[in-house]
Amino acid sequence: MQKRSAVLVLVLFLAACGSAQVAPPGADSSVAPAAGGAGGTASKAPGSGATQGPAGGVSLADAAAKVTDWCALIPNDVVARFAPSAPPAAAGTNPGECLASNGVGALDFQYHTGFGAFEIPAATELVQGLGQGAYLDRPSKDEVELTVALRSDPVVGIFIDVAGHDGKDHKDDAIAMAKAIIARLGGV
Repeated sequence: MQKRSAVLVLVLFLAACGSAQVAPPGADSSVAPAAGGAGGTASKAPGSGATQGPAGGVSLADAAAKVTDWCALIPNDVVARFAPSAPPAAAGTNPGECLASNGVGALDFQYHTGFGAFEIPAATELVQGLGQGAYLDRPSKDEVELTVALRSDPVVGIFIDVAGHDGKDHKDDAIAMAKAIIARLGGV
């Protein structure tokens, strides 16, 4: 009987994860907005990504808390793929924000801490292997928004918005950028 109950709970959990509409983790004004479903039931969805930072004993969230210049971690070679001749990433108006643009293609990177549990909106694409969970949203044909949890509860994470304004899919650019930043934090 316990085995059937466990299977039923798992089936119900998976069904809820697949159909739940949730408020994006950036619902308040202090957090990066992430497009997707609005309102509804929240579902936690931890990822299968790297959680260890430098020396294998410090978490990515702990390593991120020590960063004083996020722009130095932005891989400008990745920026150059979607925004050729863009200047190096520069600090934005908020702490933990970096921007890069060549007037057409643009990047917005943000680091955030302490905003509840990590939730994946139903209308987004799950991205495996990044942090403790990650999802991708596509506000337009040539723009992607990638949200990565370095810690899932309370969330410490990064948000990457890549807008090429060129009709191309920039999923790979956003993921390459997240991987490079996580590697520079000491993650796998």
